[in-house]
Amino acid sequence: MQIYGINSVKEIFNKRRDLIRKVYLDKNKHFLFYQELKKNEINVLEFDFHYWKKKFPNVSNFQNVIAEIDLPEKITLDQLLKKIENDKNPILLFLDRIQDPQNLGAIIRNAVAFNVSGILITQDNSAQLTNTVIKSSSGTWLDIDIVTISSVANVIKKLKKNNFWIVSTILKGKYKPKELKKLNQKLVLIFGNEGKGIRLSLINSSDYTSSINIDSKVESLNVATSVGIFLYALNSDN
Repeated sequence: MQIYGINSVKEIFNKRRDLIRKVYLDKNKHFLFYQELKKNEINVLEFDFHYWKKKFPNVSNFQNVIAEIDLPEKITLDQLLKKIENDKNPILLFLDRIQDPQNLGAIIRNAVAFNVSGILITQDNSAQLTNTVIKSSSGTWLDIDIVTISSVANVIKKLKKNNFWIVSTILKGKYKPKELKKLNQKLVLIFGNEGKGIRLSLINSSDYTSSINIDSKVESLNVATSVGIFLYALNSDN
């Protein structure tokens, strides 16, 4: 995979430089970073703007740096559950067909900000890890476990078997986030597609439904904004 932009490349260099295969860079514009790369024995090649512009015609600004990277090894749901089995009341996000990569990146950033233990992303009709997601997450995609899931029904059964309470976030839910906090339990928060919301089968499989208060003049909020508000409420001391 190729990622571009000086901040995105520096973030992976600072956090997981073992994933970097090579970097294409204009050393005249990024000389100090070039020195750091060479010091760490990372293969650096000259950046050719015309070549990369042909390869990524929709990108307006590469900032004269592109890195070829390996993605982190994928983690399974079983591995994630094992990893967090001793955590006190962990929270997982379950993203049902979130399609906008900028939303996904912002959700990842919110999840890391509020100590979410992992993110589950449905395999079909969902945004996956791309340059847009990476840039929108501001580097936090490297700080949280992300699991791609296929069989939604089996995943819900497994989560319940591991004592998680399933919460669908909908427009008119029965409980508010602060009430969920009082449960003092392991939670899975489901957030749905930007247009269609959460599929009915998931809502019917949930233990609770929940919503946030918004003014009647506003029909709904952007899903990434909703995630941030829910997580803030669950983490707030008030």
